[in-house]
Amino acid sequence: MLRATAYYSRTTLYSRIGAIPNFASTNPLVSRTFSTKMTSTEAKPLSRDFAFTAEVPGELPAAIEKVTAALKSQGFGVLTSIDMKATLKAKINADVRPYVILGACNPGFAHKALQTDENVGLLLPCNVIVEQKEPGKCQVSLINPGTMMGFLGNKALEPLGEEAAVKLAAVAKALESEKST
Repeated sequence: MLRATAYYSRTTLYSRIGAIPNFASTNPLVSRTFSTKMTSTEAKPLSRDFAFTAEVPGELPAAIEKVTAALKSQGFGVLTSIDMKATLKAKINADVRPYVILGACNPGFAHKALQTDENVGLLLPCNVIVEQKEPGKCQVSLINPGTMMGFLGNKALEPLGEEAAVKLAAVAKALESEKST
């Protein structure tokens, strides 16, 4: 038997992310849950409080090494590395700039979070994007677990998410300070 668990009503979830999806106006079951109809052009963009960012000088391989070291200093390891440039080239012959998604995990946080709410696995590991913006310059974006834990609606996860967020913010700050040295 297929079972789905909803922590928020659609109205609450979409108001939390600041947008009501376009399908709401076409689906009679969904449109009843919204007090106003909003087209995709009226939807507000997501705020950037869901990520921490830093610029890292250099080319992508060196930036990935710096990010990995900074994550390690805060107790995170890299479980996965997805090279989107290579993947998209191989799958659909698309040429994109160098872009890698790292799956970062702090085992202590992950264990505590899974003990608190097994559905937190949907948000693990913490994604970190390293992308080559231009020659000699990379941008790093690290997910904000404090914001993401709020989507599950489990108040017990909030302190853990905030603690992990402090560590990932420290990674971004360390990478930024490295730029000026």
